[in-house]
Amino acid sequence: MHADVDPQALGIGLEALFMIELAKHERSTVDTFMDDIVEVPEVRSAFLVTGRYDLVVHVLVRDTRHLKDLALDHFTNRPGVTRIETSIIFDARRRSALPVFRSLD
Repeated sequence: MHADVDPQALGIGLEALFMIELAKHERSTVDTFMDDIVEVPEVRSAFLVTGRYDLVVHVLVRDTRHLKDLALDHFTNRPGVTRIETSIIFDARRRSALPVFRSLD
């Protein structure tokens, strides 16, 4: 089951991605960081990824001031965060249906 809700009806005016680089890549450090940030109300999802950054975090905020405050209050001040880059999402397309894969057996 899936329900589409207009984000603006909830006061959400902006979506963004935080690309975060951590100083340490120890399992306990990464696990703690992930557990902590998913408790932040503005965080929609967090991904541990390969490549230049360690995490990509999708956030929902009211406006750019809210985005700045969120970054400064909940991300850049955390121990172990060495870099954060922010990308504002201008537009998105989502699909709620999951793919069905046939067994390879």
